Amino acid sequence: MQPPRTKEFFWSPLPHIVVLGVTLFFLFLGNERFFLADLDGVHMRVLVREQFEWQGIGFGLGFTPFQGVFNAVFPFNLTIVPVFLLQHLLSGDVHLPLSATLFSLEMFAAAWIAGGLVGADRPARIIGSWAVAIVCLPVLSGHPFMASFDRVPFYIDLILYLFVSLLLLKGIRGQSWASDAARALGCAALLNYAAFENPLAVMIVGPAALFFVIAIIAAAADRRERLAKSAAAAAVAVSGIASGALPNVLGGTLFTVPTFFADELLHSQAMPLHASIAYQAATFGSHLGMIAVGGSVIGGLVLLRRGGIGRYERQLLLAHLILVCAIVGGGYLLVRSGWVGPQTRYFELVHWPLYGVLFAVAAIAAIRFAARQAARLLLVTRAHRAALIWGPVTRLPWFAESLALGALITCLAVWGGIPASRQPGFPFPPRHTAITNVLAAETALSPGQAFRGSTATLTGFGDKPGGASWSELHYNDHLLLHATGNDHRTMGLWYFGIPTLTEYSHHSTPQLYFLLDRFLTRPQDRQLRNITIYTRLAPRIMRLLGIRYVISDQPHPELGTPRARLPLPQGGELTLHELEGANLGSWAATRVVTGADVDAFTRWMASHPDLEREAFAFEAIEGPLAPARVSPMVVDGKEIRIAAESDGTSLLVLPVQYSHCLTLRGPGRLVRIDLALAGIVFSTKFEGSLRLDRGPLGAGWCRLADLREMKRLGLGQTGDPAGRRP
Repeated sequence: MQPPRTKEFFWSPLPHIVVLGVTLFFLFLGNERFFLADLDGVHMRVLVREQFEWQGIGFGLGFTPFQGVFNAVFPFNLTIVPVFLLQHLLSGDVHLPLSATLFSLEMFAAAWIAGGLVGADRPARIIGSWAVAIVCLPVLSGHPFMASFDRVPFYIDLILYLFVSLLLLKGIRGQSWASDAARALGCAALLNYAAFENPLAVMIVGPAALFFVIAIIAAAADRRERLAKSAAAAAVAVSGIASGALPNVLGGTLFTVPTFFADELLHSQAMPLHASIAYQAATFGSHLGMIAVGGSVIGGLVLLRRGGIGRYERQLLLAHLILVCAIVGGGYLLVRSGWVGPQTRYFELVHWPLYGVLFAVAAIAAIRFAARQAARLLLVTRAHRAALIWGPVTRLPWFAESLALGALITCLAVWGGIPASRQPGFPFPPRHTAITNVLAAETALSPGQAFRGSTATLTGFGDKPGGASWSELHYNDHLLLHATGNDHRTMGLWYFGIPTLTEYSHHSTPQLYFLLDRFLTRPQDRQLRNITIYTRLAPRIMRLLGIRYVISDQPHPELGTPRARLPLPQGGELTLHELEGANLGSWAATRVVTGADVDAFTRWMASHPDLEREAFAFEAIEGPLAPARVSPMVVDGKEIRIAAESDGTSLLVLPVQYSHCLTLRGPGRLVRIDLALAGIVFSTKFEGSLRLDRGPLGAGWCRLADLREMKRLGLGQTGDPAGRRP
């Protein structure tokens, strides 16, 4: 039988969860347009539908058919996000108000558990859990904090997994082998699940998780308990390595554009806002971030000074306060130093549950202080103050519940008084236009269908001869979206199943970045870490990458008569041109040039070879090579089916990114071609498939192999023979 304290820990918040869930659901019903809004949020909506349709439910990530050149899916596996998975299994669809409600309840649970871990009393945990559940997502149109949960709400999953894991680790005492093993197994399951659900965010939660685990081990009562906890933590780490989860996270984190080209990237995070919500006032117009962070620090100090909390609670509280100081202070210095990696405020997200609970601790302490001062003014003796003033109040039925309701009303009143900071920047769903009608009819993809080419968008930079970046292009997309109902670059095409050269992902590959930046971008343009822009019309290279259509707001008479035109209300027009002879998986090179490194490839590419007949490889390919008769390349979920015949040995050059994560099924050899692309060497006949599956077991190590190969080839380590950079 469970002890009363354990029962209270798990059952006490249930009435609050029910009331909060019902309240938030009806609030979100009237405000769902602010949930999963703007570019990031709408991107998630499109990805949820895409991944369930193309990937199916599972732990591995396959191709993304609509972004870039068949790279791996954006580094979230949305098919195993519990909120989305549950709805998909029950109804086959995802309901936004219900999703927002469930994510908010997850945040409530995370705050409740976190509050218990640091020794907060029940009223503070109730109030803090209510408050953080309300403010983490846009209940009303105004938003008091610069958060990311409204666009990427499944970060909350990892926060909840972390605090549940810490609770399990804390319970390992070294006294019962079975009990300790069960807790360690639970921690391992949560770690691996988190790593395959959201490998990008694991790196964001990771530093705090490591710090908290060390704090729990350090707080062990004796050597036996410390050894038990250490062994459990080591076993959890080993399970993550054995499953491929941690190598997958590490490979995905390191095999990115900033690893190779950090000095080329635009420093777009110089504002203190990117360090912490504590600095949001200057940009976001609200001092609530500083109040929340400062109040939580005060609440933490109050708990430490008050005493009466256990050694685990004290160590975890100290760890939290140290990390918050590091984020607020160190993050400020980092963003000012030219940092091009993740914004440090992302590392702050894991501390939100404790911000809420500890702020409530500070608020209750302030109420107690005010009560004592009032008693002093009323000449109540010190011996009777607590009995006359605070004691009866705290013993009233539903005291914590009344305070929680007051916190809810206060939050909604404050929040409702904040004017709507913006309307959603990406009205959803997008509308069809004369251009997207043609693209949808001739290139849209569905599972099991032949690849018919992708689209490149060259808009938004014609009036910027001094250089452009993603910010300028995105602003132009915003104007196009509101003028025509479609941005014609990202969501407006992906929503209709139209593949594009544009890729919006933290896991964009460095080799494709190099190819686009050096040969499809003007020297004066600047790049960001998670989206590579292209601003030059280069039909030779575009055809190689499978680009069949080009959308432009500038005239291109060399491309002939446009397939479609779209007049714009602000003047000018968009045109749609077709590039004849694009590589639809149909190219077979008959001559191969070999080289040892990226520098040799760059010189070769700059010499303007015939890319349909000539290819560059980093390994010998025996010839002579014969032309091939190729059937349409069929894209189906995690694999691409290919069939070809020839009169000898042939080399297929596919518009698919090469990776060690690829598995070739069929009588041929997979090779890296033209730095970024996959090639298949076969004799006489090939029938088979390419499969991409970044997931459990061996597949978790493949990105690290990609990283080692690009380092060996000298990517990012040589000069710029093509003269791309000024």
